[in-house]
Amino acid sequence: MMKKNLSGLIMLLLLTLHVAGQKTMTYEAKDSGLAVPRVNNDEAVVIISSPDLYELSFESTMDKAVNHYNTVNESSYNYYFLKFTAGDLYRGRKLEIKVDGYDKTVIPIPLKAKEVLSFYVYDPDGMVGVGCYFQNRNEGNDFFEKAMYVEAKEKYKLALECTDKPEENDVAKRIEDADMCTFLRRKADNAFSATNYEEAEEYYKEVLSINANDEYCTTRVADCEEAFANISRKVYGVVVNRDHEPLAKVEIKGAVPGAKKNKYVGEKSIGFTDENGQYAILLKQQYDVIEFSTPLYKKVYMEIPRDSVNRVDISMKPANAIQGISIGNAILNTLNEEN
Repeated sequence: MMKKNLSGLIMLLLLTLHVAGQKTMTYEAKDSGLAVPRVNNDEAVVIISSPDLYELSFESTMDKAVNHYNTVNESSYNYYFLKFTAGDLYRGRKLEIKVDGYDKTVIPIPLKAKEVLSFYVYDPDGMVGVGCYFQNRNEGNDFFEKAMYVEAKEKYKLALECTDKPEENDVAKRIEDADMCTFLRRKADNAFSATNYEEAEEYYKEVLSINANDEYCTTRVADCEEAFANISRKVYGVVVNRDHEPLAKVEIKGAVPGAKKNKYVGEKSIGFTDENGQYAILLKQQYDVIEFSTPLYKKVYMEIPRDSVNRVDISMKPANAIQGISIGNAILNTLNEEN
């Protein structure tokens, strides 16, 4: 039973992916300019034209089969001649056009006897046979997706000059987006060159918010993260006890957040203090906190600024048991002095 359910889910997923990947053709009434052979008194003709990139097939909602009686190819376009019986019985008839990789295109054809209807079928996002405006706009979109913003802008500007440009269009916005991506990429590159990797990363991400297909910016975001992680800050100073005596061999570790809130745990040893309690380390950007630890003393955690050079002096307190021994020794010394 589970195998059947799993198989059903897989089939449903594949079907969903197939449907999601389908594109849409559109159509418009357009005179083919071709001569139409004579037909019988009860017949009518439909001529479908399309760029010869596509191979069309036809079905009808009211006919067992579509009488596709001729195909003519002229100037990279195919013209399909279809013949139908006309009359009141066929009111509501629809022609269904199928092209591999596209959703079905449905055209209502309420035919009268001896009538000839012509339609042009095309991919509105294609670059062939779509008219001046859509061809330049779609070529611009292709350049934009490839992050070729200068070339995209040129195509968009040509689209605005086309006489078949729709009154309402999105080309001005697309030019604005191309300009913004060019501007942001330039700022990002300049910031990267100046080793301002965090700033550069933000600019690259802004480009990706406009054009997620910009492979250059995607790569540069990863480059920024890697470069930033490899930057080292110099941290130096001295470690002493409460009596201001230098503490030698204090271990210094990069610290990461622990299980408890506002608690840190030393992760990687970075260095030790010398016999004078002095230290100097290079701290990677992955660490914002360092741990100072040595036996008999409480660990100290210090947050380190992002500055390239930081001086951090530490005073360590003895652990509770050692502190008690110290107090006891102090009392003994006082008693001995009194005696």
